[in-house]
Amino acid sequence: MNTDGDSRQTKKQSVERQEVAGLERERAAEARESGLSERTSTQGYRKAWQRVQDLSQNEEFLAELAAIQAIPDSDWRKRSRKLFKFAEENGLDLFMGSALMRLLGKEKPLPWDPSLDFCQIVDEPDEIFNDTEGDLWATRPRPLPDHRLTMMLHPIHICISPLATKRDVLDFVAKRWREIRDLLDAYSEGEPTVRKRRKEARDQFILEHWEVPSKELADMVCEKFPGELLTYADINAIRQYLKKRYSKP
Repeated sequence: MNTDGDSRQTKKQSVERQEVAGLERERAAEARESGLSERTSTQGYRKAWQRVQDLSQNEEFLAELAAIQAIPDSDWRKRSRKLFKFAEENGLDLFMGSALMRLLGKEKPLPWDPSLDFCQIVDEPDEIFNDTEGDLWATRPRPLPDHRLTMMLHPIHICISPLATKRDVLDFVAKRWREIRDLLDAYSEGEPTVRKRRKEARDQFILEHWEVPSKELADMVCEKFPGELLTYADINAIRQYLKKRYSKP
């Protein structure tokens, strides 16, 4: 029996397994960091996070929150009503771990709170049909067939806060598109195959306003062509294409 050889082989395999496990942990960490980076890179997130930080240092806000905290446990219904109204008035979520709930528990809000954005991605069919625990609904919705079909044809929603601007929405879609596309792909077979129509009128408009700065031109294009949702980065890309096509300086 080659005991030494077997021992060396076992040790080698153990080291290899450890290396593979280490690489997998690194990839998982990178994926988490990448996901967090995408979620915290939007304009709407930065504004929402700044707003929470400002509120957490606002004396009037904190005093009102402290008054709610002071309501005794025996009157929990009154405390719940007051807290709900307070959350509604301040535009803050009430789910466990949200910024308001952490402040209520005298803890600092967490920067990776998923509610911290003026836009949210919602998978409506998943939340309605796959909420097996019933956490989201007092009574489970039972959509009629025609509405159920509409939901399945348009499953992914972008929920927009009244505090959001058009630029916040466009920025959100541009930076979170990979996540949106992944959710859409769960209901289809990948990228859509419908051919895009030519955008001659839009391109002509851009050519006619060639000297206008990209950010300003993006707003002009969106106003002129309501079906377009372009950011300044999109305008720059279109300009590059038009520059090659028409030999623009």
